[in-house]
Amino acid sequence: MDIVIIILLSLSVLCFILSIVKQKQDVKQDQSVEQHTLQLMGDVYTLQTKVERLEEELLVTSTQEDKKASSLHQLKKTIAEKITNGHSVLEISKQLQLSEDEVLHLLPSSLKGS
Repeated sequence: MDIVIIILLSLSVLCFILSIVKQKQDVKQDQSVEQHTLQLMGDVYTLQTKVERLEEELLVTSTQEDKKASSLHQLKKTIAEKITNGHSVLEISKQLQLSEDEVLHLLPSSLKGS
């Protein structure tokens, strides 16, 4: 009977020691998971800010292109109106501070024969 008690007591001490070791391993794993989670959150934040910057650049670029296209369209319209009103290419080039070749290039094809 004494031997059974000693065996049971030693088993209980062994189980207690194993539980403490297991607890420490669990804490280490939890810390590792937490560290990886924080790193992933930081990476996601960095990627989100980069995407936002790229979206802003795309918006700015498209807005600038729209403005250029709009001003080019307006310039072509102005040249067409002046030709229709009887102004010469030389007069238009002086008024708009463009070369004659630029005026001819911007002239709509329907008016180039005039």
